Amino acid sequence: MLQTTTNQLFSSAAADLILRTSDCVDFHVFSAILAEASPFFADLLSLPQPTSTTAQPSTLLPIRTPLSHVIDVTEMADVLEPLLGFVYPRPDPPIDKLENLRPVIAAAFKYDCTAAITSLRRLLVSPQFLEKEPTRVYAIACMHELQEEAKLASLHTLKLDLLAGPLPAELKYISAFDYHRLLQLHKERRERACELLVRPEEVRCANCTAVQFGKPCIPKWWDDFETRAKEELRKHPVSDTIFSLQFLSQSATAGCPRCGTSLLASHDALTKLKASIDSLPSTV
Repeated sequence: MLQTTTNQLFSSAAADLILRTSDCVDFHVFSAILAEASPFFADLLSLPQPTSTTAQPSTLLPIRTPLSHVIDVTEMADVLEPLLGFVYPRPDPPIDKLENLRPVIAAAFKYDCTAAITSLRRLLVSPQFLEKEPTRVYAIACMHELQEEAKLASLHTLKLDLLAGPLPAELKYISAFDYHRLLQLHKERRERACELLVRPEEVRCANCTAVQFGKPCIPKWWDDFETRAKEELRKHPVSDTIFSLQFLSQSATAGCPRCGTSLLASHDALTKLKASIDSLPSTV
């Protein structure tokens, strides 16, 4: 059963075009706006339109008048409505779930809605999605060959253990190459970050560092730090956690009574070590 959208923006009687969705909802739109926003629709609307023949009352001569122009689209109403919201000259509609954003992006590319694509790309890498679901953002970006968005998303995936938990559904739609290069980024960064975790010479403890065979022993706090840091980096190859106050405090507690002082005195060495890890390649 046909119905018209309840959105007043797309139910105007003055509109000259109807977009009919696959779930039989009519959107009354202005062809001029649609043609300006989408070369696809501009070309479609430039084709000769069907007309009907009626008799003119005064002369009884036939005249030709345009039929109501209806275009059937394969999208459902819940996809077409937000897409039109990005097309029309009005504030962009809110989309708060990636499962709702993904089909709108696909439709925007399908109909070549350039301005809408720009807004949707910006929304895709907004903090609400990028910080919470970077792997899904990466997959959606790869689906549409959005290289800059894919790079940014790959950076944020470093905070995750890619092999833990269920796989996002979007990964089904990307190539093996795109998924492999993400896994390779994590693998190489894990390995290189762990290789950098070598005790600087200046890291010593006056109490627990003894000298054996002419060389000072490793401070107990560093031994604990290195072990736990490598374990953490193998899951999440970023420096944020291992150089946090909470993480370092646990290592200080695991050492001797003077290890806390030693750790504080090692601030500059730890800062340099953190910077060296942060400088590793971080995007695909």
